[in-house]
Amino acid sequence: MFNINKPLFIAFLDLEKAFDNVKWTKLFKIMEDIGIDYNDRKIIHNLYINKIAVIKAEKDNNQVEAKIAKG
Repeated sequence: MFNINKPLFIAFLDLEKAFDNVKWTKLFKIMEDIGIDYNDRKIIHNLYINKIAVIKAEKDNNQVEAKIAKG
C-alpha cells in the first residue's frame, strides 16, 4: 500500500476554472505512459474527478484515515 517512511509531497493550486476543459482521459493516459504509478494516478483522479480523496495508512497496527474534499 503506502510506504510510511517515504516523503510525500502534494501541491494544491487554486486555479478556478483552469481545468474545466481538460481532457482527463488523455491526461491520465499520458501519466500512465510516462510511468506515474497507478496508486498515484488514482489519488490524482480522486482529487480532481471525484472531488474527494480518502488516504488510508497503517502503522504499528493503528489505522489512520484522511479525507480531503475539493472546495
